[in-house]
Amino acid sequence: MKRNIIATLFCLIFELCLAQPFGVLKHFSHDVKLSQSHILDIQQDSKGFIWMGTYNGLIRFDGTVFQNFDVVQRGKLNLSSNRVSSFKFDKNGRIWIKSEKQEVYYFDTQTLSFHYPLESQNNEFSNLSFNQFKLMPSGVVWLFPVNKNYLIVLDANKEVRQIVFDQAKLRGHKIKDVFEDSTGDTWFLTDLGICRLKKGDEKPEYFFFNMTRLSGKSYSFSAVVEINDELWFAGANGKLTRYSKKASTFFDVQLAINSDIVQIKYVNGGKVLIVTNTEGICYYDIKSGKLDVYNSKTIAGFPNGTINYMGLTHSRYFWFETSASGIYRFDLTTKKLKQLQVDTSDPTVIVDRKTFLLTAPNGSVWIQPKGGALGYWDKKQDKLLSISHYTKESSVEVSDVMHTATFDKLGNLWFCSYRKGLDLMIFNNNNFSVLNLDSFEGKKKNNVRSLMEDKRGNLWLACRSQKITILDSRKKKIGMLGADGTFLTNSPGWGADIYHMLEDNKGRIWVGTRGNGLFCLIPNGKPFNYKVVHYKHNELNRYSISANDIYRIFQAASGKIYLATWGGGVNLIRESKDGIRFVNYRNEWKNYPIKSADRVRSIVENREHQLFFISSYKLFSFPDENRASGKLKFKEFSQVSGNDILDILVTSKNKLALATNGKGLQLAYLNKNGKLDIQSFGEETVALPVDEVVAMEEDKLGKIWLMGDNQIVRFDTKKSTAETFPELKSLIGNEIFSEATKCRLANGEIVLGYSDGAIYFNPEKIKAYQFKPYLAITGFSVNNKELHEVNTDTPRNPDLLKKVVLEHDQNFLRLQFAALDYIKNENIVYRYKLEGVDKQWNYIKGGQTINYTNLSRGKYKLLISSTNAHNLWVDNQREIEITILHNLWVDNQREIEITILPSIWWTNLAIIFYLLLAIGLFMLIRRTLSTIIRLRNDVQIQQEVSELKLKFFTDISHEIRTPLTMITAPLEKMLSDNQVPDSVKTQLQGIEKNSNRLLNLVNQILDLRRIQNRKLEVKAINLGEFASKVCENFREISLQSKIRLEVKIIASTPIVWADADSLDKILINLISNAFKYCHKGDTIEIIIEETEKQVLLKVSDNGPGINPVIQKRLFIRFSNYNENPNNPSTGIGLSIVKDLADKHSASIVVDSVAGKGSSFQLCFLKGYHHFNEDVTILFEESDESLVDDIIKIENEPVVAVELKC
Repeated sequence: MKRNIIATLFCLIFELCLAQPFGVLKHFSHDVKLSQSHILDIQQDSKGFIWMGTYNGLIRFDGTVFQNFDVVQRGKLNLSSNRVSSFKFDKNGRIWIKSEKQEVYYFDTQTLSFHYPLESQNNEFSNLSFNQFKLMPSGVVWLFPVNKNYLIVLDANKEVRQIVFDQAKLRGHKIKDVFEDSTGDTWFLTDLGICRLKKGDEKPEYFFFNMTRLSGKSYSFSAVVEINDELWFAGANGKLTRYSKKASTFFDVQLAINSDIVQIKYVNGGKVLIVTNTEGICYYDIKSGKLDVYNSKTIAGFPNGTINYMGLTHSRYFWFETSASGIYRFDLTTKKLKQLQVDTSDPTVIVDRKTFLLTAPNGSVWIQPKGGALGYWDKKQDKLLSISHYTKESSVEVSDVMHTATFDKLGNLWFCSYRKGLDLMIFNNNNFSVLNLDSFEGKKKNNVRSLMEDKRGNLWLACRSQKITILDSRKKKIGMLGADGTFLTNSPGWGADIYHMLEDNKGRIWVGTRGNGLFCLIPNGKPFNYKVVHYKHNELNRYSISANDIYRIFQAASGKIYLATWGGGVNLIRESKDGIRFVNYRNEWKNYPIKSADRVRSIVENREHQLFFISSYKLFSFPDENRASGKLKFKEFSQVSGNDILDILVTSKNKLALATNGKGLQLAYLNKNGKLDIQSFGEETVALPVDEVVAMEEDKLGKIWLMGDNQIVRFDTKKSTAETFPELKSLIGNEIFSEATKCRLANGEIVLGYSDGAIYFNPEKIKAYQFKPYLAITGFSVNNKELHEVNTDTPRNPDLLKKVVLEHDQNFLRLQFAALDYIKNENIVYRYKLEGVDKQWNYIKGGQTINYTNLSRGKYKLLISSTNAHNLWVDNQREIEITILHNLWVDNQREIEITILPSIWWTNLAIIFYLLLAIGLFMLIRRTLSTIIRLRNDVQIQQEVSELKLKFFTDISHEIRTPLTMITAPLEKMLSDNQVPDSVKTQLQGIEKNSNRLLNLVNQILDLRRIQNRKLEVKAINLGEFASKVCENFREISLQSKIRLEVKIIASTPIVWADADSLDKILINLISNAFKYCHKGDTIEIIIEETEKQVLLKVSDNGPGINPVIQKRLFIRFSNYNENPNNPSTGIGLSIVKDLADKHSASIVVDSVAGKGSSFQLCFLKGYHHFNEDVTILFEESDESLVDDIIKIENEPVVAVELKC
């Protein structure tokens, strides 16, 4: 019973491990400097380098650079063939190779050169030729000389020993195999018996050499395995012998088979697998001594003849091949046999295909059988599926028939197909899963733009199909919801893309669209059946939605529901017995900053019930309080600006997280003063790999998941680490994530929408990528030469460098390095620092070269470290001590004493003079600085006083304006009443005249404040027509006062680029001043002239003129030069003109002679290129329509009051 439970658990784990893979393919060819496209063998060494055997030597790959090691150029070997078909690594940094001509040699990774096995030995072994080698677990290498009765052993310490065998015992037979057990003893298998060489001995022992079988033949052994404290030897005619190391005793195991045993393997659970030459396989139970034989007599369909052992996987599946095509799999547990074929996609007929079996680190099985292609064993389907099923690459680019293939430490598959070149397949690690909506909607692409989980755990997805897909908690489809609130196939769509969905605390579903307003789905009592109410913007209804583009729907803790609209700002849904009203800037929110907060993307709420919303590149807040709408205050945070804010959330630490376009992630929190403290995380600060964050979500552990265009980053706010997931590309390819489309489910899973569906994952199950890539030093050059060329004492392999000593003139250094992580090595970030030169770390991404030039003499220490492919920093720091020697001259020094008398310039008197001069200069500089500081303070005080004046007048004006308006309204009614006596009307007319005059003064002060805060909107205006229209408003005043008003347009088309409202105020102020100081019979002229670069506006009169003393302070704010008490002035009219002219880069010239009149001339520059970036330039409308708009504005009651002077 216990065994069955264990077996069941094992099978379950195996099922989970063998999830169907899907990979992203990288292809390397001549385009990336791979000199040999035909690769015969691929292996990874202990450091992580990828080595390839080719037709002409070896190639080493570090993820970026292919380094070629040609047999001829890298050694003095005279080989019959330079082809490296296969190779093996020993523990001493050597790569052992056996050529096709049976020649043995090795490549030394320290000297980067090829050698004969014993060429460095100055003895009788230096000229030996070897045809075989054997590597032992301890690092010992056994060499088999040609036609000799001895073997050569290279110990781990590189000592050479000769082991001579007794020819009387061997009788001309050779050593077939060498085996090293766990105690260090070495065993030799022969056709006549077994030899043993104890650790440290020089002479072997012999067993079974004087014994014969019943047939008269000697005991021949061909296989051995170590099981616990025993050695099992197998050989001809079913011979199986066990040796107990404790008892030092051999004893035979009777198998009752006569076939030769060619393979013996230990299987977990106390079983031994025995592979025979002609009688199939045997399964031997060590404890019970039971032997099960599986062949054509016991298993139906089992092939006859010789079988070729391919491998044993998962202690259960025995794989073998015969002369037939395909491969056989025998299940040692269920006793079932199956022949498998690979459905190759490459029709190329290749007779001699290499057969091999690979087991990936995750346990998956890959096989290339005889006559087939490389295939993955899909256990669910029990099929071998070609590798072409797991990549999107065309078979034209990559064949599924391989010359060779291997898995690296991380489970990446490296191979060379018959299309040649090197290929790397990186598999998805099953952290992320895809909701494939194609099967739901039958469309090629499904751009998911909105996600929501309802209270029943169902997942709602809105695609651009204009219907809502609803899935249950197991991600199974329930149905497609239409705009009529049903699942009917003919139900209508929603009329536009759905951008957000929300289920409120009453169970209603709110659906916001881009372009078709808002929908409210009210449950009808039946599952997924709703009454649908549609709300849209109505220009005639102030309480309708302010815009039809709904980006976000948010319900605050108070239960209020807010809408974020694009173009209409924030809306509050107010419910009453009469229905739903939308409160916004068009009705009750008079303080809402619609000009800067019209395009709202999202709304959130912090723990203090402060609401925050983002609009383009700005952040705003307002309290969720039950105060009067007109008193609601909106606050803008100027600290956040400059880049679009695409998403916002409140973290578990009550901080604001802002996803920006260009500045990565920003964390903000309100300090005690109510201001935002900003902390930015971008590529420059924490090597954040995404600067454009389109969406984000926080998991239950407080980590923030950021979505870039087509990648995901897990950001740890405590450690400031940003982990990427390159394997995501195997799922979504080049698709991109949708803006702010995310949803955290109740079970902790996060769902993200992208341009072709949605992915989901459980953040708590995704462990940090712990792989620590080896940081290899791949190049070190000095003065543009390799280090070993200028300093022969250093190793040829720069990766072995620890200390470097250079001459004084060898101070131009170049270093190359590589972190051996191949998943996405272009994203690896490196940091380096040369102690003695650099005070801080230097960071580079993707680059693998650093340079230091013109280093001074001294000692330095170079430090280098890197991230892994997931952007996590690892402890792989390399250190190299660098010493640059001083320039030592030969000992031929001569000494001459020279005395130079001091000159007059350095006598004691001269020094005293210098001190006095320095003190004088110090006092002068000090006085100058104090004067500058005093003047600057005076200017600052004047500015503050002016601002206080303006603020005081503005506040007073606001308070006076309302009662003035209340006075003038009944006055007009009383003056129009015929029952009021004429004598009273005369007095009332005086009151009205002075009230209007005071109201005009108040409006001027308010105009000044608005001018300071208002941004210019510049467009092309015909100044002549514009001035004529303005003058029409003064015709009645002209007739009443009998002052002549003339407009002279000397230019043909006097076009200026100006702000219409500002130009209107300039003309009104100048003309009003002229009327104010002219008398009956005087003339006011408005003259429009034009030069090559300017358009001139001149307002002239023949009034009393202006005193020259007064002219100097004409444009100073609050300066009143009017001495007539019956004609009061605020002193800001001309100040407004000067401010507006400066904003237009226009100049003002005043020409006045006492008693003859005054002339004010404004010079406007032609064109609009002189305006700065703070000015909005409008091109859409024509000049004529601009003037018409100004006239319309002037005719509105409120504006008309404000323009009076």
